[in-house]
Amino acid sequence: MFPYIIFCLKLIKFCDLINKHINEIILTKTMFRKKVYGQSRVNVCPFCGKASTTQNSQKIPTCREHKDMELLDLKCACGEWLDLVHGKYGPFFVCMKCGNINFEKGLEMNDYPLISIHDL
Repeated sequence: MFPYIIFCLKLIKFCDLINKHINEIILTKTMFRKKVYGQSRVNVCPFCGKASTTQNSQKIPTCREHKDMELLDLKCACGEWLDLVHGKYGPFFVCMKCGNINFEKGLEMNDYPLISIHDL
């Protein structure tokens, strides 16, 4: 009877040790890192890829060098024209057939057309 109690106590210690390690693994995998101010969203210039500091006349975030550039005549993959809209989280495109399209995805479909205001 006495060896059985010792065995049970050792088994309980072993189970507690395993539970402790499992909890540590779960917490390290699921815990979120602390957010750092200014790193949650970084706007980039659609023309050159640098960090954007200003907005052009279409209210698209751009760098200082491309402040006078505009995005004109953008088409969707379905062939319809894309309308540039500004929402709570920044600019995006709207297609009459497809609906809302991500800003970056709309630019990728059109290979970043670059037209300066002074060239018009």
